[in-house]
Amino acid sequence: SLNSTLDTKTSALRQELDTQVSSLNSTLDTKTSALRQELDTQVSSLNSTLDSKTSALHQELDTQLSSLNSSMLSEIDSLKSEKAAILARLGFLECQASSCVNHGSCLSNGTCECPIGWVGTLCDLVSWSSVTPV
Repeated sequence: SLNSTLDTKTSALRQELDTQVSSLNSTLDTKTSALRQELDTQVSSLNSTLDSKTSALHQELDTQLSSLNSSMLSEIDSLKSEKAAILARLGFLECQASSCVNHGSCLSNGTCECPIGWVGTLCDLVSWSSVTPV
């Protein structure tokens, strides 16, 4: 009968232990789920903040780059004007790709290279020496 009593008490203890383990597992699952939800909310909030700050930084960089490009283009135009003025004072006309006419080519030294039959600073004069009399 001692064995029977021992078996009964062991069984009761196992049942109570199983109940407590099940309750602890349920509590652990609930708390884990709540923590995951809270963590997901915080991660989402951080991602949103990061996206917002990244967007603001991109906008600021775009603005600064645009301003820098504008300043550089303005400076380049100013330098081109100064160069043209200096060349003009020295008696040179600086050509540009569109300024040489009659299929002339603008060379890197700022002069036009004229095709046969044309002369002049911009290849705009007929070369009478190349005209054959009729």
